[in-house]
Amino acid sequence: MRREEAEWPRNPPTRALAARVQELEARERETQWHLARLAALEDPLDKFMIGVWEQLRLTGLADSWGRSLAREEGLVVMPSDAPARPDFDAAQNEAFRAAIQRPYAYDSLSMVGAAYLADAPVTVVDLEGDDGAAYPATRERIERVWAAVGRPRSTAGRSAVALPMRLGGERLGVLMLTRNEVRPFTEEEIAAIQPYADQMALAIGNARAAEQLEQRNRELGEALERETATADVLRVISMSPGDIERTLPAIGLATRRLCEADHVTIIVAGSETWRIWDSVRGFRSEPPRHLAEGHSTVSAALVFNRPVHISGAIEDWEA
Repeated sequence: MRREEAEWPRNPPTRALAARVQELEARERETQWHLARLAALEDPLDKFMIGVWEQLRLTGLADSWGRSLAREEGLVVMPSDAPARPDFDAAQNEAFRAAIQRPYAYDSLSMVGAAYLADAPVTVVDLEGDDGAAYPATRERIERVWAAVGRPRSTAGRSAVALPMRLGGERLGVLMLTRNEVRPFTEEEIAAIQPYADQMALAIGNARAAEQLEQRNRELGEALERETATADVLRVISMSPGDIERTLPAIGLATRRLCEADHVTIIVAGSETWRIWDSVRGFRSEPPRHLAEGHSTVSAALVFNRPVHISGAIEDWEA
């Protein structure tokens, strides 16, 4: 029997019964919000991670959570499109996401950094107490979040624990859990939480492996496409080595396909005239344009003998 059921009187007064009904209805609304939030997620990793958290939340071991991944710039909070809290509006959710995006440094000024460096759980009895003062970066993060959403510091985030997320001995990040009241995490509770952290680490590792495989396949596909285009161009050149009317279009079309460009122009520079082919108008001849001054991208590339790139901004073209 649950503790709250054991404490409930056998014959409660009408006022107490009405309050109990309201409490149960509030819990039901919160449960429906969590289910709707989970169903609305599209990113598979985010959906899995929040699903694991929901299982953990229902155990009553923690009231809130955060997960950070080890990156070059620090321990970065994993992004999520899910609303942070049921009582936040769209603007507050956006402000909340922005406030937590600053990475934690790899130092002991935060619970997250300390747990990562020690490769062991780090607990705090009360983040607002004396032991919480040892982690000023964690305190500052909490204050910044509540200031960003325009609310006073709530009771959220009192007792806390930070656990490294490992996979095969590698530290992938840190899972941090907090309670809304001063109720320290025991060793037995941390042991009960560890399987949830392991599930999250496995999901992160699988997602990273899939991303690396996808990147490798993409690189192989691009390399194969380059080799195919090069072979096509070389075949045209070998068939008509002195025929510029055939070789330039073959080179131009292959380049446009590889670069996913909308338009390609090839210019063969000469002292008296430029022989030009482009993918829209074909061949034409024009006199050199500002070759000595370098007033065009083409002439600048010829004069300085290096690529010239323009981002597309109007000020770049004017410059």
